[in-house]
Amino acid sequence: MYKIHQEDIAKELQISVRYLSTLFKKYMNITLSNYINIYRINKSIELMQSDKSLTEIAQLVGFKDSQHYSKLFMTIIGETPSSYRKSYIKDYY
Repeated sequence: MYKIHQEDIAKELQISVRYLSTLFKKYMNITLSNYINIYRINKSIELMQSDKSLTEIAQLVGFKDSQHYSKLFMTIIGETPSSYRKSYIKDYY
């Protein structure tokens, strides 16, 4: 729900942001920022099974506006959040 800052992660680990980014990319084969975005999108998919609106879900997973959420969802998943919800989420009315 809160904005995840790479600086905060690096500070917690007592390393530089640059070193954190290098290590993350080396071992995970994805950038840390992309990983965080994918994590948020996956959490939003879990929340789609609730009766919450997509705007509420976007806010709950840390997006300040639903337009950015929808654009990122489309980039990662390949369709809009509303069409995904209609097609894949059971028990959604």
